[in-house]
Amino acid sequence: MKKISIIIIISFLLITFINAKNLSTATYLLINSYPEYSAKGESVGASFTGITSASINPAAIASVENGEIAALYNRYLNDINGQKLSIAKNFSFGILGLEIDYIDFGFIDEVKSDIYGNPTLTDNTFKNFVLFSSLIFSKKINNFHLGIASKFIFENLVQKNNFLFYVDTGIIYKNIFTQNLNFGISLLNISSSMDDFFPPINLKMALNYSIYNNFLTISSAVNYLIKDNYVSLYGGMDLNIFNFFIIRGGINNKFDNINFTTGIGFIIEGIHFDYSYETMPFSENIHKISLSAGFGKIIKDEQLETKIEGEYSFKSYMESGNYYYEAKQYRNAIKYFEYINLLYWRDIENMSDKEKSAFYQKLGICYYNIKDPKRALQYFERAYYFDRDNEILKHWIRLLK
Repeated sequence: MKKISIIIIISFLLITFINAKNLSTATYLLINSYPEYSAKGESVGASFTGITSASINPAAIASVENGEIAALYNRYLNDINGQKLSIAKNFSFGILGLEIDYIDFGFIDEVKSDIYGNPTLTDNTFKNFVLFSSLIFSKKINNFHLGIASKFIFENLVQKNNFLFYVDTGIIYKNIFTQNLNFGISLLNISSSMDDFFPPINLKMALNYSIYNNFLTISSAVNYLIKDNYVSLYGGMDLNIFNFFIIRGGINNKFDNINFTTGIGFIIEGIHFDYSYETMPFSENIHKISLSAGFGKIIKDEQLETKIEGEYSFKSYMESGNYYYEAKQYRNAIKYFEYINLLYWRDIENMSDKEKSAFYQKLGICYYNIKDPKRALQYFERAYYFDRDNEILKHWIRLLK
């Protein structure tokens, strides 16, 4: 009940301090997400962590252990395209992030009126573009991720220059009611009006739930454009096959139509490649591609060699192995897991059968991703011994035999 009350209070505070209007500008900010989230419904990214969801919820980068970087290319209609570069770094006082976006709207021919008032084309053309950057600060407090961002925007549209300043804020609550269920809420593009026009002040609320060791992640979200009094709903999913190939899909009701989104992703040695395809009812469809990578925790080599007996050492090495596993840095994860296998086998014996199976399954996935199928099969079979009903393990074993 306490968690529900906190969510209601936060949502109320984020909504009530803004008066409703029905005029918007800078709507290009609504199609600015990375393909990882565009593929399953942009707003669901409000409940995910990592640099690629920072433009959807600035609290997302609180999960960064050392550093993360990402780059994006968008292809909109005709000659319109966009690029984005994002980076985040962990410091002792919190996590700092920087995003730089450039949207090229191409050239527009100048139109003037003749002496009779009829429109005529001239030989002049105008270059139109938008350049903006975001400075992000985020901090993790227990299961809460808190974040705030400042956006600085320069518009050069039809020979008119504008300088805009917006603020984003957000919260992510990890494991809100149960393990692997995450909630996020963000309020984006907060600003006063400019010539009676408002930016697309945007409230997002999202949930995501992962099962089977992140094999399947289901997401849902509500998106509310406050000034326009417009609500859209999103649903999406990720299917993570062997922590290498990811299939994504989503559905939403943007523009008062049922729209479908889809995409794929590849993970190779901790480097993520993502692609998304969005259908648009009024124009050409949107294609996005991106590359992203994370840098693991800085851990000195001598720490790995230290042999300290006891519960604390077992737990710390397990946490380090799990971190590198989640970061897709499989060679580093193997060092910690195999160290546990060698010196802390008694602690493994004290685990439940499900915990043993999960531990050996992770080792199998690590070896598979470093191209050692023989060792991978050995660990998958050992994991299967402790969990005979695990269909994913059966599939792994069939694949490698």
